[in-house]
Amino acid sequence: MEQILEYIERIDDPDNRLIFGDFINWLTTDFPELKPEYKWNQPMFTHHGTFIIGFSVATKHFTVAPEMRTFEHFLPQIKALKLKHGKKTFQLQFGKDIPYDLLRTIIAHTLEDKQTVTSFWDKRKVGE
Repeated sequence: MEQILEYIERIDDPDNRLIFGDFINWLTTDFPELKPEYKWNQPMFTHHGTFIIGFSVATKHFTVAPEMRTFEHFLPQIKALKLKHGKKTFQLQFGKDIPYDLLRTIIAHTLEDKQTVTSFWDKRKVGE
């Protein structure tokens, strides 16, 4: 967790630093079973050695990176909330409400979906 706290401290904008720090605090409080890790220069969270979700901070937003299977499953909800997204990730704009219900559901779904997965990345195809 120390590396994640250092990552947060390096966020230039103090408001964004506070928002992202509060977000990480929410995540670790609501999901104490997740292990905070710092890999590939970004904070991420794992469970039983498998990736659950990761984040990266930019100037005006932070990117949420769930597993691809999870992203595809929740893409209709991401679109319904009009969140900017790419092929595998979506963005949460600083200064706008964070969709905690969606994030809680995404994380809970991933934990359930990956109960028996033993590799870091999920090797199953979308739809399997």
